[in-house]
Amino acid sequence: MSLPPIKEPNVAGSFYPGKPDALRKYVADLIVKGKVPPSNKPVKAIIAPHAGYQYSGPVAGTAYRFVQHHPVQTVVLLAPSHKVAFEGISVWSRGLFETPLGRIPINRELAIQLVDNKNHCVENPKLFENEHSLEVQLPFIQCLYPTAEIIPVLFGQPKYAILETFAQHLHHLITHRPDVLIVVSSDFSHYHSSEVCEKLDQNTLKTLMSCDPHLFWDASKTKHIECCGQSPITALLLFAQLAGLNNIQLLESTHSGKSTADNARVVGYSALALMDRTHEC
Repeated sequence: MSLPPIKEPNVAGSFYPGKPDALRKYVADLIVKGKVPPSNKPVKAIIAPHAGYQYSGPVAGTAYRFVQHHPVQTVVLLAPSHKVAFEGISVWSRGLFETPLGRIPINRELAIQLVDNKNHCVENPKLFENEHSLEVQLPFIQCLYPTAEIIPVLFGQPKYAILETFAQHLHHLITHRPDVLIVVSSDFSHYHSSEVCEKLDQNTLKTLMSCDPHLFWDASKTKHIECCGQSPITALLLFAQLAGLNNIQLLESTHSGKSTADNARVVGYSALALMDRTHEC
């Protein structure tokens, strides 16, 4: 019997500390300093940035602090591909992901049910090899939910119909599972002046928070909004529509110029939460 595949870290020591003790302390501090208190109401999903922790870590800390008391057993990670161009969606459905804090198991039982080769949702581990957008979320998950499993999902350039089918599968699997949290990994506008960034991000957030997946998808094809995670965010909005969820809360929004003092060329970062309904026992 072959050993399960292990996805080794790509950006440990560059995007975040490479030593376990330093990383654990860094992440714990980011969560403690989050801009909002933990939610006392159920949350189905968060959107968090994926740059180096020195830039976007505080905003990610805000997103994760909001859900720190939730009874999460599985995290579905939805992230855009930055290194490899491909048409559809790829699911890593077995094995382990590794960071300096240890290894995180895949929830194979659920992950394999998201694979739909007829609709361009495939298993292709090679697509994940050099990607950082999933990896930077893992230390937060490990610190908050040390026994949780994950389902890593990477988005290429899927058509809207592919996102619709994926959202239907996801809805069927997890809508009534309060122990499953969706984490969408996305930065917002890239490499504009701080003034342009703030305007673009305001437009993006307004469109996103309308909870209209078609409106968001169409707007993402124009220059009026900008984010690298338009496909996974659209998938989240489609899922929310199917689940009857329409309350998205903005937790924090800022840009890299606030930490670097370089306002000529910044990247926007935002933290948001999709609120869940209260599940009756």
